[in-house]
Amino acid sequence: WRITVPTSGMTAFDGCFPSLIQWSEGPPPANGMSFLGPVLEHVILHHPRSNDLRVALDELGAGHLAEVKQGAEPHLAFSFRMPDGSSRILT
Repeated sequence: WRITVPTSGMTAFDGCFPSLIQWSEGPPPANGMSFLGPVLEHVILHHPRSNDLRVALDELGAGHLAEVKQGAEPHLAFSFRMPDGSSRILT
């Protein structure tokens, strides 16, 4: 597969903007993996330029994949559904 990563190693919006992956022909590798635990429910992106980040994600067609919130410092959070049905947010 091929991935977009800037030479600096840091993606746009202080690392809050996703890298893009182009998979090779054939089924994705995850199709052959066993499910072992938590399910990612959604990604939460905090950024001081939240409106600009939201627009950039929408232009990419990925706006529906993350919740964007205003934040003094850029950071990511992830909401997981645990095997027992509870939710956990990791920041």
